[in-house]
Amino acid sequence: MAEPDPFAHLSELTGSLYRTWEEAMEDWWGQALGSPAFRAAMAENMASHTQARGAYQHQVDRTMEQLHLPSRADLVRLTRIATLLEDRLLGMEDRLLGIEDRLEGLEIQLGEVERELLKARLDAAEALVALAPASAEPAGGD
Repeated sequence: MAEPDPFAHLSELTGSLYRTWEEAMEDWWGQALGSPAFRAAMAENMASHTQARGAYQHQVDRTMEQLHLPSRADLVRLTRIATLLEDRLLGMEDRLLGIEDRLEGLEIQLGEVERELLKARLDAAEALVALAPASAEPAGGD
């Protein structure tokens, strides 16, 4: 015959204890969070924590200043300035690229005008040669 398991009810007991604990904690937290005194104490704690953090940051800044090192505020300000300078530099670069593109367009137009001018000069020279009498001697000839 099989022996009865001495730990068979342990699982049920553990589950029951856990449910009881969970209900008790739920009631306790409900009362604590619903209590105006608890909320006031938490608000005071947060305010104290904020003041302590501010005092700590102030002390760190003073220490950094005494060591002649930049503080967090200095680094933030420097980063902001560097970002503004970068934005301005990128804007100038964009404008210069636009000017460069326009200059390239003007150079192309200038090249076309120079070719047309040279062609007009050649046409004018050919026309002068055609109009000159055939018996005329070249200038400076012997």
